Amino acid sequence: MVLYCSISYLITKNKSLSAYAKKRPVVTCCNNATSTTQYYNKNLHSCSHNFSFRNNEFHQMSKSSSSRASKSLHRYQSARHFFGLFGSTNQFLEALLATSSYEEENTITSNSGNVNKRSVYINYTKLRSDDIVKAANELQARYQKDMKRLEDSLGEDGSIVYCSYEDLVPKLEKITRPLQILKNHIALFSMVRKEPEFVNALHQANDILQNNFGTLSSHLGNSLVHIKHELETTPNVSEERKRVVRYLLRQQRKIHGCSSRIDDVDPESMKQLTLTKERLGAAQTKVLSKSLWTIEEHGKAATPQELIPIMYEISALQQHQSRILGYDTYLDYSLDYHDAMAKNLQQIEAVHEVFEKLGVVQKFGSDDYQSYYLDLSSSASQISTRGYFELHRVLNGLFDLCREMFGIYIREEETHVNGWHRDVRLFHVYSTDGAGNDDTSLIASFYIDPYRRLHKDSGYFMMPLQYKNGDSIPIAAISFDLKPPVWDDAPVQLELQQAMNIFHEFGHLLQHILADVELGAFSGAQNIEEDASETISQFLEYWIFDSDVLSKILQSNHHNGEGISQDSLDILFQHQKATKSNQLLHRLFLGQLELELSSSFNPHGDESMISLQRKCAERFIPCHVHPKGNIDPLVEIYQNNAHGKCSMQYRYIWSEIMSADAFSAFLEQDGRKFKKGDEFHRVCNQLRKEWITVGSSVNTSQ
Repeated sequence: MVLYCSISYLITKNKSLSAYAKKRPVVTCCNNATSTTQYYNKNLHSCSHNFSFRNNEFHQMSKSSSSRASKSLHRYQSARHFFGLFGSTNQFLEALLATSSYEEENTITSNSGNVNKRSVYINYTKLRSDDIVKAANELQARYQKDMKRLEDSLGEDGSIVYCSYEDLVPKLEKITRPLQILKNHIALFSMVRKEPEFVNALHQANDILQNNFGTLSSHLGNSLVHIKHELETTPNVSEERKRVVRYLLRQQRKIHGCSSRIDDVDPESMKQLTLTKERLGAAQTKVLSKSLWTIEEHGKAATPQELIPIMYEISALQQHQSRILGYDTYLDYSLDYHDAMAKNLQQIEAVHEVFEKLGVVQKFGSDDYQSYYLDLSSSASQISTRGYFELHRVLNGLFDLCREMFGIYIREEETHVNGWHRDVRLFHVYSTDGAGNDDTSLIASFYIDPYRRLHKDSGYFMMPLQYKNGDSIPIAAISFDLKPPVWDDAPVQLELQQAMNIFHEFGHLLQHILADVELGAFSGAQNIEEDASETISQFLEYWIFDSDVLSKILQSNHHNGEGISQDSLDILFQHQKATKSNQLLHRLFLGQLELELSSSFNPHGDESMISLQRKCAERFIPCHVHPKGNIDPLVEIYQNNAHGKCSMQYRYIWSEIMSADAFSAFLEQDGRKFKKGDEFHRVCNQLRKEWITVGSSVNTSQ
């Protein structure tokens, strides 16, 4: 019922929907140590050159007193530690070690007796490249000693003493926490600190952390298996703890590139599996590097004749690997590997068929609709929105929306930012009381790196830095791709799409900072199922066309003092809906193509990849069938596979269905008006409780 209701809303309702999961350089939370490393290895070798428009002398100026999202801060009633302010030898290592300490003197008790959250901040302005390498060496050595000590505590001389969840899992989290935070920072710096000396240091640090980080001994692994059985057979055990143990066991399989069926593989097959993985990795690296060649940067571009044979090799190796592990198809292996909501091919294809039965392809793929879309695109291209959206107002409007919906308020830190660049801003998140009044309970912090510059990647992304654990708060970073102002106090003008990107990334941030879980590193939002990971970010995009939100983020044009006309807004709104419709067709096409490549396609059979691509295109995008020689869809799929996103193209559609369902819950039965008052807040509380605060402690399908 939910599925049909959501799809019907997505297709038939003409509501304030934003662009459908538009392909853009957006990076979401890294889901685990493996995916963080994969993304790091990709980004570290591709420095983008986004030049700042300010002269060097401006970079030495102190921040002006330009208006910010809030004014000065009151004195916090929380333990806030700033490292590196007084010339310590390696403040980066100092701070990382502090994240795993819980000394009593590091907490402050308010008059009411409530212990406030503890926060650890790093003075990035004093961070040197060699600090990262030294921290990696020291933390890796400590990690190995602590893991050996933990293993010895469970048994000696080969004997095994099975322990409880409390005796093992929290200790594992505490031991791995500094290294995991360091890996998060390596991933962040690989995108925002791409100076040559930092690139080399990040290479070295990453190589150091590859030395068995996250790999558990058979002793600890057997203990986790015992704990898993104990939790599943004991009544009234929290679902979060069960999922944490499953996550840890799944991580071990991912580190070894295996599935849940690895224990059933005989030694000879294990040798074949190892060789297959090596060949597959080499082929994926080759297709990734070749497909990224451009005439401008490399003087040549790979031809389809060069890429297609590598793709055939990858498909054959993927199928061989799956058969060794006992799976019928590579799709079955991928769904198990990613612990996805979808469990088989039939569930995914059923969604595609529902869209077809609803007439999506006939309606949005018709010549009349495409002609209508071209007319809208032409009209929308003549409307410049840059003068009507400004960064300060957009952030304020977004913060007000979050206060109304989720009971939080956000203030900017103005004295101890200490970011990795002078433009980086630090914000603190507080909860409100039951009556909506400001509270002093600090629950999270986040950095915003707003502007493009040299040695920084383009695009928008959110990166978790520290996770919620015990009394410590989560900290994250968001990066935008905005043109910097010429003067520090000049307004930062935005296009509509840039404002939507900000809302999108803030959705990812909310899932990270508002997850109320025991062990954030193991059950935080970064471990949500892949096919549900875009739900809240897409949901938040929808609100940008809400009249109340628009009234807060729109401003009069700074050139003529006039506001944007309602006719222009209507055109932009209709264009966004039409764009979403076309992107829906494209996602259906890519999803079906990948499904068939990873399930029924035979690389040694008569049907070619090219003909399969054309067949799927004629089924879902008859108006945009790619011409002969164009293999861009295949390239996109195999690039994602090389980054660890195997058989996951369908995830955008699944997330879109769930986000549309969540958004429709805020509408009255007639679908025209938003709920108000107590009913509105009831839905808000339900959304936060069932989707956001649970992190990944509950299966999304529940």
